[in-house]
Amino acid sequence: MNQTIKITRNNFNQILGNYNNYTLKSIKINLSSEMDSEFLSNIFKSFNNSENVELIIDETLSFDEVILITENTKKSNTITHMECENFLYDKDSLYSFLHSNCPPITNSSDFKFKYEIKDNQVKEDIKYEKVWEFRENLSAVKQNEKFGFINNQGKLVIPPKYDFALCFSEGLANVGLNGQYGFIDKHENIIIPFKYDFAFEFQDGLAKVEKNGLWGYIDRFGKEIIPIQYEYLDFFEDNVCKFQIDADDKFGLLGKSGNEILPCIYDEIGSFYESVARIKFNNKWGYVDKFGKFVIPLKFDLAFDYFNGISRVKLDGKYGFISQNGEVILPLEYTKIGDCFFNYYPIKKDNKWGLADLLGKVVVQCEYDNIEYNIEKNQMRLKKDDKHTYITELIGEYYDRTNY
Repeated sequence: MNQTIKITRNNFNQILGNYNNYTLKSIKINLSSEMDSEFLSNIFKSFNNSENVELIIDETLSFDEVILITENTKKSNTITHMECENFLYDKDSLYSFLHSNCPPITNSSDFKFKYEIKDNQVKEDIKYEKVWEFRENLSAVKQNEKFGFINNQGKLVIPPKYDFALCFSEGLANVGLNGQYGFIDKHENIIIPFKYDFAFEFQDGLAKVEKNGLWGYIDRFGKEIIPIQYEYLDFFEDNVCKFQIDADDKFGLLGKSGNEILPCIYDEIGSFYESVARIKFNNKWGYVDKFGKFVIPLKFDLAFDYFNGISRVKLDGKYGFISQNGEVILPLEYTKIGDCFFNYYPIKKDNKWGLADLLGKVVVQCEYDNIEYNIEKNQMRLKKDDKHTYITELIGEYYDRTNY
C-alpha cells in the first residue's frame, strides 16, 4: 500500500529513519526550489529501492519541502557502508563515531564491530550486519538476520532474536517477530503485544500503528487513542495530524485525543508553518490554525506556506504577499514570485525582474532581464543590458560589476 510522506530539511532524518523497508515511488518538489544534491541523495538512500522514481513538479511547495510517495515492500535496506576493526573507544567516542559515520541503519556483510578497552585487552569481537544509532544508551544491532540491542559499553543486553527493531524512544522499542510488531522495554519485558502489521516509534507519548491496512495511534500502555480506522494518517504537527478515511478521499484534521478538528472534506491541507496551514476546498485556498479556525478565508487560487510572517498568494493570475491576518503586504500584481534566496524574493512584472525583502517590501524595482544565482559563492546577480548587478546578503548592499 502506498503512503505519502512530507519532509523538510529539518526533519527528514528523523522521519525517513523509519522507512528503510519502503520503496520510493515518486518525489514531488518545487522546480524553483534550491534542492542540493546531498539532500536529494540522502532521501534516495533512505529507501530499499529508489529506481524508476517519478518526478512531480508542484509550485505550491515551499523551498525546503518535499513530498514522497512510498510503498512498503517488506524488504531489507541495501545500503553498503564500511568495515570497522580494532576500534579503540570509550562510551562517548563510540557514540560519536557511530553517530557521525553511520546512516540510521547500515547493511553490509562486511560490517564488523570490534570492541576493545583502553588497555587494548580485547573483550569481544562481534560481526554485526546492521548497527543503528545509540538512543537512550542502547543501539539496535543485527546478527545472523536477527535483531537485538547493545549498550553504550558494547555489551549485548538483549539477544538478537527479533526479525525487526527500531531504536528506543521514551523507554520502549518497536520490535517485530513472525510478521507482527509490538513494544518491549529495556529489560525485554513485552509492554505492548505483537499484534500490529507495522508500527513507528513513540513521540510525545503516542506511536503510529498499522493493522489490516488501516492506521491509528496508541499510547505507551497500548490503548488506542486514535482508532485504527484510517487509510491515511500523518505524523503530528503542533498537536494535530492530517487524516483520510479512504486513501483517495478528502483530508481532515485530528487532535491528539482523536477529536475531529476539521471534517474530512478538504482537497488538500499543508504542513503547519508559523502555527497556520494552507488549505484547499473547491479549488480555493485559505489558511487554518491548529484549532480548525480559518484565519484567512478560502479565496485564493494558490497559496504558499508562511515564512517570516508573510506568505505568497495568487489570485486571478497575479501574485502578491499577505500578512498572517490577511493584510496585503505586496499588491497582487506580479506574474511570478519565486522562492526566497539570500533573504530576497525574486519578483516579476511586465516581463522584468526585481527583488522583495523578507518583509515583502520591494527593494529592487522590476527592471532587470534576468536573475542568476551562484549558490557556492553565495551571490546573486541581476542582468540588464548585458551588465550585472550583484547582491550579497553578507554586506547588505548592492554593487556593480561588469565581468563575471
